[in-house]
Amino acid sequence: MNEPRLTVVIESFAVGGDGVAHHEWQGQNRAVFVPQVAPGEEVEVSLDASVSPMRGTLESVRRPSPFRREPPCAQAVQCGGCPWMFLDEQGQQRAREELLRSTVLRALGAEAPAEVLLHEAPWRERYRERARLAFSLRGRAQVGYRRPRSRQVLPVEECLVLAPPLEGVLGPLRGWLGKSRGEGEVSLALGAGGKPVLALEWARGEPDAGLFGALEKAVQRGEIAGASVRSEGARAPAVVGDPTAWSRGADGAPLETPDFAQAHPGVVEQIGAHLRRLVGTARGSVVELFAGAGTFTVALAPGNPRYTAEESSPASCGAARRNLAGRGLSWVKVVEARAEEWAVPPRTELVLLDPPRGGARQTCEALASSQVQELLYVSCDPVTLSRDLGVLIGAGWRVRSLHGFDLFPQTSHLEVVAHLARG
Repeated sequence: MNEPRLTVVIESFAVGGDGVAHHEWQGQNRAVFVPQVAPGEEVEVSLDASVSPMRGTLESVRRPSPFRREPPCAQAVQCGGCPWMFLDEQGQQRAREELLRSTVLRALGAEAPAEVLLHEAPWRERYRERARLAFSLRGRAQVGYRRPRSRQVLPVEECLVLAPPLEGVLGPLRGWLGKSRGEGEVSLALGAGGKPVLALEWARGEPDAGLFGALEKAVQRGEIAGASVRSEGARAPAVVGDPTAWSRGADGAPLETPDFAQAHPGVVEQIGAHLRRLVGTARGSVVELFAGAGTFTVALAPGNPRYTAEESSPASCGAARRNLAGRGLSWVKVVEARAEEWAVPPRTELVLLDPPRGGARQTCEALASSQVQELLYVSCDPVTLSRDLGVLIGAGWRVRSLHGFDLFPQTSHLEVVAHLARG
């Protein structure tokens, strides 16, 4: 059955980057989500009404946005990893402003602060120092990104947003996989000496024995620093070389990061500089929740002798201690605990939290009734941030400022730092 075609006018952006239109369907005014379009554009789409919200596939642009451009990456539309690459820089900036208005500022209403500022990324291409790709070994080895809303792998040899060392390993990786079978994912990061490290994990199938020899030779030749390989069902990965992943802390120096780490080091430094201005020095007591391996800790702890960093991952706690010791900050107390279960010390003056995408509602409920006077909330999701700010505002807190950061240029991702204080 052919999908019906219709012409719609795009009204706004949804969280995630798709354009939103509305269409009368079976007596109801239904939302239609369309990728690769901008507000104000009149477009023809093929409609899939079997899902909710309904989805449209772009067929043609009848009235383009003044910010529309030919994507600089030929695979941008098929890949879907950079959904705003069809917009020029000014168009992306306006889109982020609209996203912030339609989520956080709209939720805050009269409580929105006077200070709202967006920071553009220092560079928009070749910035990603971490990435997750997929591989499929049914016949010819394919390594790339999954197509939008699909398990199908789109092979890539070039990626405009990958750091050159990571992009350079894509071609050799296909050869190293050789006679292996199955499918899975590969995480790319930078390791010792700025060389790539790989983490290969099979969802189905298994690696061929020749893969390990190929990886060992790649380490010997200096092409990669190391790799880990986890077969389907294996308890622990096999390790070749040194697969330890490194990134850069908010102080600009190398940072061991075994678990999660931000992918754009330039923006991490921007956020760190903003936080540093707000935290300052000589604070009575500072607590950082969801501290990870110390990305922000290393920039904020100097000058604050009573600094505690909480993190639930044992591996990240160990890395945080090493990162801090290497900078002469071993006096920072690293606590291994779950933020929602750990009680912030009663005399804490300021709390910084950087939770995962799901936010930190339970933690905010506890902070709302605590003695803490000041709060910095670093959020990767404007929707959950809006929810959590509502909890704090309801308890008498006020938002002093909102700063947004373009952490992933060419996408709709917006990192937001909210500064709150009591009364």
